[in-house]
Amino acid sequence: MFLKIYAIFRLVADASKEVGKVIFLVGREIPFIYSWSCLDKDDKILMGIFFDTVDFTASISPDLFVVKKSAPQKGTVILEKALETTQKTSFIAVSRNKFWGEDVICVYSQKYSSAEDFAYKKFDIYQYDPQASQGIGKFLQSEFVNRDGIYGFNEITVVKEDYKIINWPPRGSIDPLVPIDVKEISFRGKACWELTERYPLDYPPEKYRTAQWPYTRVFIVGKENFFIYDWKYYNASKLEITHYDFSDVKFTSSFSKEWFEVPPGFKVKIASSASEAREIYISDVEAARPSWINRFSARIGSVLGNVFSWNWIFQYGAYLAISIGILCIAGIVVIKRKKR
Repeated sequence: MFLKIYAIFRLVADASKEVGKVIFLVGREIPFIYSWSCLDKDDKILMGIFFDTVDFTASISPDLFVVKKSAPQKGTVILEKALETTQKTSFIAVSRNKFWGEDVICVYSQKYSSAEDFAYKKFDIYQYDPQASQGIGKFLQSEFVNRDGIYGFNEITVVKEDYKIINWPPRGSIDPLVPIDVKEISFRGKACWELTERYPLDYPPEKYRTAQWPYTRVFIVGKENFFIYDWKYYNASKLEITHYDFSDVKFTSSFSKEWFEVPPGFKVKIASSASEAREIYISDVEAARPSWINRFSARIGSVLGNVFSWNWIFQYGAYLAISIGILCIAGIVVIKRKKR
């Protein structure tokens, strides 16, 4: 049997000495502990709790034990809705970026299925061609997500890469204690909010901090549709570590599921890490080339590998060397003809 108890108590404590004994005062009619105290060797109280007033019949509202939450700040409300909305929107977005020191065109495709509560995703990278429509040149590589997992594709091989984390659209939890500044702006002709979330520099604990930890996150959110058009992350040194741009976007759900499937005729290989996936891609590229090209490329790699740790950079070294050789021969022939 449990009793409803209302009590007013005093707490006395002194943690500077060792405890000698503990004393409990228990009611004789009702076996209730009215006080307990820890005493030192000289019988002086080190710590004690004393229920001075006790009412066993008090009416206590359940609301007394409910933590009252304050209304969330405006920035938190907007960002929470924007993150969910963008994850559940079907769209295709095109942006120009720089990868591997080269201008490229990135195409992001997402098809959200409400029946499955799942977002199919595809990320394609093309060479930048200023003469082509939207600058989309030669295909370089692709990454796609379906119900079976995450895959990488480079026209030669398909690798299942479930170790990866897909960071677009942005996801993650929001700390309600971290302030979010809200600013109304016009972003490429669209009425938007600029949300700036700043974490304190002593967060997270030091052992988890890295140069890639985002201390500041900036989101551009459409006021009309709560879609995240652009977002950037900065580290503690205010250096940009992540930037995605969905400003050139078309909202459509006309993708077929085949768009997010493994291309026909390809055998899927499985990688458990980024290094393992890279080795698979390199070996398959080499296997697709003539054997004499591979031998020549391997020789270049063995010579230059002492200087550069990434031998895979030289997988096309043979082609480059042959091209230079042909140009040199052609130049010599032209010069000799002119001398005649």
